[in-house]
Amino acid sequence: ESWVQLQAEEIEALNSIFDEKQWKRDENDTQRTYTLTIDQRPERTISLELTFVDGYPTDRPLIYNIRAPWLRGQERQELTNILENIY
Repeated sequence: ESWVQLQAEEIEALNSIFDEKQWKRDENDTQRTYTLTIDQRPERTISLELTFVDGYPTDRPLIYNIRAPWLRGQERQELTNILENIY
């Protein structure tokens, strides 16, 4: 399978798991960038921005950005480490 097909399958799976409020595509981006928002409490929202770059998942890792201003120090580092181990 090519990376294009694998990406399409992964995005389709994520589309079926998360609703439109949680999982959104950045329509202004020329790449395939999506944002997953987890909103347990307004002051504890975490957004994970994922960019499906050319070559992901076979040749290159996914690019991600964590947006959670309240998450600092050890907790933020632990989340970053988990994501780096996955991708």
